[in-house]
Amino acid sequence: MYMIAKHIHLTTIALSIAGFLLRLLWRVTASPWADKKLVKVLPHVNDSILLVSGIYLAWLLQQYPWAHAWLAAKVIALLLYIYLGAKALKSAENSRKLVYGVAAVLTFAYMVLVALNKSPLFF
Repeated sequence: MYMIAKHIHLTTIALSIAGFLLRLLWRVTASPWADKKLVKVLPHVNDSILLVSGIYLAWLLQQYPWAHAWLAAKVIALLLYIYLGAKALKSAENSRKLVYGVAAVLTFAYMVLVALNKSPLFF
């Protein structure tokens, strides 16, 4: 069961960042695709699956944020990523969209490095 949950988690991670980058591109270029209902709903479905699979893996491996600093750092970074991503997609000016977008991607990269190294310092 662990391997299935891990593969679901990793797949939804890839879909999440790819979807964010695509939606950001569409927002910056004022593409009509950015306002499609499916484009607005699918990320929430994917991110819900991502969150549930992450919680399930933490429960399965008995790794809890209050007991493991690296996992706490990921949770805090996740909240920051959500904030920055929302600001990037909702900002009126393209320059702000890009600044928030880059900050969101860097936060995402931090989460990946923390997960790979099991350390909040990631190096």
